[in-house]
Amino acid sequence: MKMHRLTTLAMVLLGTISAAAAHAAGATATGSLLAIPLVTPIVRAGYPPDFRNDAIGRYPRVQPYRPYAQPQPTRPRGFLMLNAGVFDPEENVAEHTTFGFRAGQAYDLLSVGVAADWAHKSFDEEIVIAQTVDPTGHVVTQAVQTMHTSSHLVPMLVFMQITAPQTLPIRPYFGVGGGYELLFLSSHDYINNVDYDANFGGWGWQAWGGASLKLGPRSALIGEIFANNATVSRDVGSFSSGQPIRESVNANGVGARFGIQFGY
Repeated sequence: MKMHRLTTLAMVLLGTISAAAAHAAGATATGSLLAIPLVTPIVRAGYPPDFRNDAIGRYPRVQPYRPYAQPQPTRPRGFLMLNAGVFDPEENVAEHTTFGFRAGQAYDLLSVGVAADWAHKSFDEEIVIAQTVDPTGHVVTQAVQTMHTSSHLVPMLVFMQITAPQTLPIRPYFGVGGGYELLFLSSHDYINNVDYDANFGGWGWQAWGGASLKLGPRSALIGEIFANNATVSRDVGSFSSGQPIRESVNANGVGARFGIQFGY
């Protein structure tokens, strides 16, 4: 083993001397002061390695930690919708003018909240007593007012509504609500000088369907048709036997509403 090491050392020295001599000869020929030593590889055939490099492996580059992007829950958005329209009762009553609102929270496609409407109608009964023609040719009618009546229907509802995705320019929707409805009736008979006032109440529901047209980031025009279903009643006394007397009014009907919705 010692003889083998001496042989190896001698070969290294001879290789170094040879490289230095060649370098010196090259420097003399070119006149350069820079020298790059040449290293003669040493073949160590059959000689056991003095160290092991098979444990050195290639490791993948460590990527920075990036948490998986979980889908963020939709933040509820508040909204307020103001509307106006007409309501046509099933009974033989003239069309009512309606005003109302809906307000609540929108969770992506689902909206929940509260709503209220006011369907109002007032009209007069008259008797024509004379008609004349003025100098300009217009017919002038004279009438005596015999009765004045008014009707006020106020549904107060809790509702839920399903709306199409926001990516659509026109978003269809459908909603349903239930709650308590009030009906106020009043009249004055001028001929007999008799007043009539009655307040009714009862549970009812509404269903509607329509579409909204986006105006801006937080506003939209809406148009819809709806149906109202309710029977309102009141107690007016009792028979001598103690049985109650109840009056009821059918408040069913259909209508249409238009308005504007704001979000915040």
